Amino acid sequence: MTDVIVVGSGPGGVNAAAALVAAGRRVVLLDYGNEDRRYASLVPHEPFSALRRGDAAQHRYFLGDRFEGIPFGRVRVGAQLTPPRQYVMAEAADRIPVDADGFSASMSLARGGLGAAWSAGVFPFTDDELAAMGLRVADLQPHYDAVAERIGVAGDRDDLAQFFPPSPSMMPALEVDTSTEIVLDRYERRRERLNADGFFLGRPRLAACSRSHRGRGPHAYLELCYWADMDRSVYRPQWTLDELARAPNFTYVSRRFVERFEEAGDVVRVRATHADTGT
Repeated sequence: MTDVIVVGSGPGGVNAAAALVAAGRRVVLLDYGNEDRRYASLVPHEPFSALRRGDAAQHRYFLGDRFEGIPFGRVRVGAQLTPPRQYVMAEAADRIPVDADGFSASMSLARGGLGAAWSAGVFPFTDDELAAMGLRVADLQPHYDAVAERIGVAGDRDDLAQFFPPSPSMMPALEVDTSTEIVLDRYERRRERLNADGFFLGRPRLAACSRSHRGRGPHAYLELCYWADMDRSVYRPQWTLDELARAPNFTYVSRRFVERFEEAGDVVRVRATHADTGT
């Protein structure tokens, strides 16, 4: 018997499943589950600058075996994805077509969903954004805090705290480069005047581990986050999926394209197509 069926392994799906599994519910997660099986293993655990100078095979993962990292023609949705990340949006446009005038949707059928390629920016909604739903940040704060602990969030208790309240588990902010240090130093010297004008600056909250957390990290500062996840410091939903797979009340079913739900009384049936066989 299954208590809850979750469709998709993106950030929302796996974190909803995590809370349900922790509460003792029997959860099945259905997923299309595309993965990269070509490039990630090719990226050495060395800084970007060292690879650019010394790896004779760097063209394979920086440009792609078929030069898919060099977009030609019209710019398409996901054109910024590196070859090791292009699986994230593979097949989505054909399987889930969206026809909209002046709008392009980013969708994913990947294991981890769009979160498998995000840049780790993370912050809560504000009271004015939630007002129409009758909610406040305070109502959601315990849930934000639970997710922050699970995924690992780094930040600083700086001038942004009034806009992005820190969670108890927040790690120290990631190190910054020289250019950012200069900007922050100049801001600090003019802080009072800038604040009076309504300008506030600080370090962004990032879903990345600046220290070891749940078997991940710390961040190695290799400048390869858009190519590989060797230290798994940047949060990807598949890290939570790996944790869930160890729970006896969780089942992961991959290579399924969910077509529809059918309800009959207290029973819900899911109609899905096998991604590989079409059955």
